[in-house]
Amino acid sequence: SLRAAVKNYQHECDGLREQNEEEQEAKADTLRQLSKANAETQQWRSRFESEGLAKAEELEEAKRKIQQKISDIQEALDSANAKAAGLDKSKNKIMGELDDAQVEVERANVYAAQLEKKQKGFDKIVEEWRHKTDDLGAELDAAQRDARNAAPEVFKLKNH
Repeated sequence: SLRAAVKNYQHECDGLREQNEEEQEAKADTLRQLSKANAETQQWRSRFESEGLAKAEELEEAKRKIQQKISDIQEALDSANAKAAGLDKSKNKIMGELDDAQVEVERANVYAAQLEKKQKGFDKIVEEWRHKTDDLGAELDAAQRDARNAAPEVFKLKNH
């Protein structure tokens, strides 16, 4: 029975050795995988640090350029707003002048209508005087004709 126990323990020991060897192989495999993972991690870290920093610098430069563009556009907008305000002021001034000019035009139209009315009155008076002068001219012509016709008779009567 001691022999059976020793054999049993030996068999158990062989099983534990095999299990230990398997565990050692698994440990070695795990250590290889860990080493490989650490190497990949280091490779990725290096790559990230080199490429990431370059990208970060590119992004900072792009950000600076965009901020400069925003600043330039804001200046242009401020300038355009100032110009628009000046144009509005000029427009309001011109609109005031236009209103004044329209009032003057209305006054001139009223004055022109009054003058036209007076002119029609003067034209009527001139026409009346033209008729009177035409009538007087006709009377003068008739009187001169009568005088010419009567002159030989007056001459005969004076000489007789």
